[in-house]
Amino acid sequence: MVKQREPRRKVLVNARMRVGTDWRDVSIRNVSSRGLMLVSDEPPPPGAYIEIRKTFMTIVARAVWARDGFFGVRTQDDIDFDELMENAKGPPKGWKPGMDRRTGDRVAAHRPAETAERGRQFARVFQFVAITGAVVGVAALLALSLWETLMRFVEPVTTALG
Repeated sequence: MVKQREPRRKVLVNARMRVGTDWRDVSIRNVSSRGLMLVSDEPPPPGAYIEIRKTFMTIVARAVWARDGFFGVRTQDDIDFDELMENAKGPPKGWKPGMDRRTGDRVAAHRPAETAERGRQFARVFQFVAITGAVVGVAALLALSLWETLMRFVEPVTTALG
């Protein structure tokens, strides 16, 4: 039984594509929930990871096929068709060239120093919990061993006193 192909929506959206360190112009021709068909003067080879940007939207994908300037990609995440079409219209009202288009949450999430500090704090807590757990475990084993040793000497005395 042949699996039905997911429906595609025909579009014509110009965007930018990054392959490695090179940026190229592309045209998105159709969209499905997890893929795109694009046109470019220099399509990436199958297997290449690419980044497609349109206004405020970024799509990470992997090239699956290429033929005669056309190529298909499978995306890392589901594609929000409505968001893509909204970004195809251009920047939102009130946006001016030079304004930072990133939101505060996105900026904070991509600060390497803060990310590294959060990692260090997690490592400290994890290390403290692991060492404390190991010390408590070893102390419990020593206490049990000491108890059993003492009971070997106390038991005959208890029996004799009866």
